[in-house]
Amino acid sequence: MGRIEMTDKVIPIHKPNRLYPRLAIAASIAVLLTFCISFFGSETVQNTSESVLAHTLPDGSTVHLNTKAELSYNELTWPLFRDLDFSGAGFFEVEEGSKFSVNTHNGVVSVLGTSFSVITSNDILKVSCKTGTVLVENDNEFSMILAPGQGVEMSTSFAEEFDQKTEYIDAWINGEYRFDNVSIEEVLNSIEDFTGYQVELPDGLDTNYSGEFSTDQSVEEILEIVCKPAGLTYELIEEKSLIRITNK
Repeated sequence: MGRIEMTDKVIPIHKPNRLYPRLAIAASIAVLLTFCISFFGSETVQNTSESVLAHTLPDGSTVHLNTKAELSYNELTWPLFRDLDFSGAGFFEVEEGSKFSVNTHNGVVSVLGTSFSVITSNDILKVSCKTGTVLVENDNEFSMILAPGQGVEMSTSFAEEFDQKTEYIDAWINGEYRFDNVSIEEVLNSIEDFTGYQVELPDGLDTNYSGEFSTDQSVEEILEIVCKPAGLTYELIEEKSLIRITNK
């Protein structure tokens, strides 16, 4: 074998890097594991019935879902992260433990162990605290801590605080709706939720309502209870499942 002189061309020999295949395998495993956890651990609950649906979460916390309400969470990651996505109207009874978060399109509600209601409608989020304390936040850097009997209604453009009797907050679970000086529009929207009728409202409704009714009563009885004190009339169109509200 001849001696290599400095003037001779030297061809470098590249040894294969064994680290890259290992990193690629590890990355593939991580992606596959994430997919499996997301796919197989995903749990979605929808209330398509006309009555309240109670659902127990993996930690023993309970959510009462009103008609049309929906929630989703990951059962596999729940012991580490108690968070869920929610829309509609629901009442939460949270077991003590790590942070518990309810994510909505309009903001996030966070607690440790308490009971509270969440209502989402279009761009509005309404939260009422029954026991413990509740933190409500949104993307506009608004945040508020609620104590029992306190509530907040907010959107991307406003936030309004209110007080509410604690016994009213979850009365709807037992088919009773109780209102203390709330907008008539909110009351009529509640009727829409549990009756299955679409409620058509006139423009410019600007009145509040205090009173109560039960889902055991007929639609006509409930509309009489709500509309008469507010100076409104109604038309019940059965074939279209429509309630048309008009000013007198």
